[in-house]
Amino acid sequence: MRSRIAATLVVLMLAGCGGDGGQPTVEDPQARISRLRNLADARCMCLMNDATDERCSFAYDDERKRLTATPMPPMDFPITAQGSCFATLDGQCVTESYYLKGGDPTNNVCRQDDAIALNGLHEKAAKQSGKVAADAAAEARIKEIRAAWRAR
Repeated sequence: MRSRIAATLVVLMLAGCGGDGGQPTVEDPQARISRLRNLADARCMCLMNDATDERCSFAYDDERKRLTATPMPPMDFPITAQGSCFATLDGQCVTESYYLKGGDPTNNVCRQDDAIALNGLHEKAAKQSGKVAADAAAEARIKEIRAAWRAR
C-alpha cells in the first residue's frame, strides 16, 4: 500500500513539474519579428480592400501595443515606408506600408516590389516632367495597384 501511495505522490509531483509553472514564455526575437511582419502584411492587404475597415488592424495593433515601438526612420525616396521599430527586438523594424512622401498614407501599397517600381516611375517622370507630374503619376499608379488588388 505504501508503494502505491509513494507512486501516486511521484506522479502528482511530476505532473506539477510540467507546463510553464506560471512563468511567461519568452519568444525568440526573430520568431516574434517574423510574426509581426506577417501580421503587418495581412493588415496592409486588408486595408487595401477597405481603408476604413477597423477589423484589419486588431491583431497587428494588439501585438504592437505590447512592445515599445518607435516610428521607422524616413527613407530618402519619393515612395517611402511607414512602419515601426522595436528596441526590445534588437531594434528591428516592421514595414507597415509604402506611400508617396507628402501624400496620404492611406493611399498606399503593401509590397516592396511595388514601392521599388513606383520609385522608378517617379524618378523617370520627374526627369521628364518635374516633381508635380511625377507625384501625379505615382498617385495614379498606386490607385491602379490598389484597384487590381481589390479586383482579385
